[in-house]
Amino acid sequence: MYDWNRRDITIDMQLLGQSTAAECMDTVLHEMYHHYQQCLVDCYAAMETEYRTLRVFRQVPEYIEETEHYQTDGMDYYDQDLERDARDYADYRAGYYLDLVAELTGEE
Repeated sequence: MYDWNRRDITIDMQLLGQSTAAECMDTVLHEMYHHYQQCLVDCYAAMETEYRTLRVFRQVPEYIEETEHYQTDGMDYYDQDLERDARDYADYRAGYYLDLVAELTGEE
């Protein structure tokens, strides 16, 4: 879980102990992406207006809105851009890293 106020990640080690390597990787990457999102929001707030149109910041206004009205349950939670983007990133990168490990260890 990423805490936007404290700016830290908390992961239930018992849950990770019962998960596969892929699930653990996915969880860590998902929460790390939330930290990246917060870094984007912070940069955006400090930027001059002309730079806020850069592609990297295109989702930031929605992130700001969602953090102000963050949903914690059900489909409202699941459908937030903050969560969707973190899930997509984690799914993509976890696959990449697991494929890379398999290649490096010869377990393809």
